[in-house]
Amino acid sequence: MAMTDALVKITTLRAQRDQLLAHAKDLDASTEQCAATNNTEGASAWRRLANLARSEAHWLNFRATVLSDSINTLGEPRKCA
Repeated sequence: MAMTDALVKITTLRAQRDQLLAHAKDLDASTEQCAATNNTEGASAWRRLANLARSEAHWLNFRATVLSDSINTLGEPRKCA
């Protein structure tokens, strides 16, 4: 993967992460609405979806970080142990 392609990929992964985190906040609002109306099953479902969105956002962030770190170490000379 060329460096330019990698930088585009990192930017895309981070943008997707941000979108998922924003979506998780919206899902949290739905959780609170259900909880306020004593709809515990609905609240549980929305909470699970919000947590799943946050987990996916965490995974995207991890991938972006690994890719970024690998780009940063490409130019460094290799060290012998």
